[in-house]
Amino acid sequence: MSTSPKAAGNDGINNANDCYTINVRGEVFFLNNSQISYDSPNYFTACFGSEFSEARSRTLLLNRHPAVFTIIVDYLSGYPVLPLSPRAISATIDMETALRYLLVDAQFYDLLTMPPPTVDLSWAGLANDFVNLRDVLDDTLPDGIVKREDGSVVSQESELPVFVYAQDVVMK
Repeated sequence: MSTSPKAAGNDGINNANDCYTINVRGEVFFLNNSQISYDSPNYFTACFGSEFSEARSRTLLLNRHPAVFTIIVDYLSGYPVLPLSPRAISATIDMETALRYLLVDAQFYDLLTMPPPTVDLSWAGLANDFVNLRDVLDDTLPDGIVKREDGSVVSQESELPVFVYAQDVVMK
């Protein structure tokens, strides 16, 4: 199955200097430079802005979930992707699994280094608080956020888990 440049978020103009081909388990996506650079530095800027063969060929083969990559493409196009619509995910995975896959892939592609400013996470059972991973590791949590003995980080008021994000952190 192939996704046209227009369907993948490109403006439909197939400019060779601004088109990257991403093959995800046989499903082809076309991204432009603004999508590749969105939320950079990221996996795509590392691959295409280097001396790797992918940079020369402007083609990347990935063994990730194509339905999740479709959501990633929407994010790279500047669209809000949360809360996920059940129609946005594959019929082979449920909503909880799709959210887990999306988080794993966001980490894989080194995306979402800063919290989105207007996302309401209460629908997913999370507090609407965002905490930097450095603050968690340094035990310098903001007022109203506590770290439990089990290591979880929760809102003191609601007891719901908070969203922890990483910024300028190398993860191996």
